[in-house]
Amino acid sequence: MPDDLLPLSFRIFPNPFGGAGTWIEYALPSDQSVEASVFNVQGRRVRTLASGHQAAGKQRLYWDGRNDRGTDSGPGVYFLRTRVGSALRTYRVVMRR
Repeated sequence: MPDDLLPLSFRIFPNPFGGAGTWIEYALPSDQSVEASVFNVQGRRVRTLASGHQAAGKQRLYWDGRNDRGTDSGPGVYFLRTRVGSALRTYRVVMRR
């Protein structure tokens, strides 16, 4: 199986998270195009965490609970939508305050 077809999973911790933010870890089997964005329950993009080419290996992203303008997004349920190459996945993230 080619490296770009290997299963890819994102680990989000802590989840749920409070004021300290949350980390997203993943490993790329090969150099890939990566997009990772946070959306609210209405489907609106809240924050773009990654967009572009990344090297193979372990990667980490951090979401501090703020939107792209730097404003606190507030407690609630959010969705991390990831695209690595052609693989699209969505993960549930809960922010508490």
